[in-house]
Amino acid sequence: MKKIVNTEIDNALNDFPINLPKLIKGLLVTKNSNKKLAARSTLVKMGKTIIPQLHRLLDSENGLLRMEAAKIVELIADRRSIP
Repeated sequence: MKKIVNTEIDNALNDFPINLPKLIKGLLVTKNSNKKLAARSTLVKMGKTIIPQLHRLLDSENGLLRMEAAKIVELIADRRSIP
């Protein structure tokens, strides 16, 4: 099960800029709430430039990936995130 989930996440993040997959995967796999918040904060600080990539994650079959992408888009609060 875990291998399938990781494969789905890897496929969803396949063509993202090099640092985004590492941050997003770190956000998804850690149980440490401080690390999770730090990763989310780093992604939010990247700002509106990552909105297009996050929008693609909203269509993922992985519920956790969709939820985190939606949360980051919400925290960035850019007009382009409305759709």
